[in-house]
Amino acid sequence: MFPETIYATTADNTLAFGANSIYNPTFGTILGAMPINTTKMTIGEYDHYLYAWDASTNRVHVFEIVLEPGTLGLLLAASLCVLFMRRRWVGMVA
Repeated sequence: MFPETIYATTADNTLAFGANSIYNPTFGTILGAMPINTTKMTIGEYDHYLYAWDASTNRVHVFEIVLEPGTLGLLLAASLCVLFMRRRWVGMVA
C-alpha cells in the first residue's frame, strides 16, 4: 500500500512514518516529507512525539505530532462514511 517501508505509526493509526514521507494510513496518501531521512524511529509520550535517529549527525530528533484540522476532518469524514455504509448494509440484511 505504501511506496516505502513504514518505520513507525501512531497507536490510533492516524499517521505512518517512512524514511522519506509521512502518510495517512487510511488512504495511503502522503501528508508531507520527513524532515530527516532515517529508518530508526519510535513513537512515544501517548503519540505526542516522534523520536528519530539521524546517523549522519549522530543525533536523536524529537518531533511533536500535531494533527492539522484538515487531517482530522478527513479522518472524521472517512469514519462517518464507513458508519453510514455499515448502517445501510445492516439495514439491507435485516
